[in-house]
Amino acid sequence: MLLIVALGNPTPQYHRTRHNAGFMLADFLCESWSLPAWSVGEKCVQSEWVIQGERVIIMKPLTYMNLSGESAGAAVRYRRLDPSSQVLVLTDDVSMGFAKLRLRESGSAGGHNGLKSLIAHFGTDVFARLKIGIGHDAHIPLENWVLMRFSKDEEKALEEDVFPRALVMTEEWITARSRP
Repeated sequence: MLLIVALGNPTPQYHRTRHNAGFMLADFLCESWSLPAWSVGEKCVQSEWVIQGERVIIMKPLTYMNLSGESAGAAVRYRRLDPSSQVLVLTDDVSMGFAKLRLRESGSAGGHNGLKSLIAHFGTDVFARLKIGIGHDAHIPLENWVLMRFSKDEEKALEEDVFPRALVMTEEWITARSRP
């Protein structure tokens, strides 16, 4: 079993903001893969399917970003998953330029409160994360920047370029962990 955890904030005022890039990617993946509708789980919404013989769950915590680990940590413990080999986190990253993607197998939170919460609840920083670059305009305070909506041009780039590339990276991550 594999778990994909998307990071974001669940309430409507945060819909399509930079900090919700993980949620946006999760929605794109579910639509691209024609997954079942989101169902309500423990402090999350989730969808699951079987790909290449592997059961995969994709979840969006219903806690706010800074508390994402509560929901994801509970899912990992309940399913007895090893974060180092069975978890992929979809997250935004202000330290990367807009539209850049990076898949890392481990690392620090880098100041990202959602990742800090996951590390605390997983008990390790060794878990894969697919980072979506959202850049940062130095003239705008960071806390305001991450809560700003993407421009129309940025949204178009996400839908037509960034998310399709992230889909391929996610599928490669799943394939590398699927049972023969």
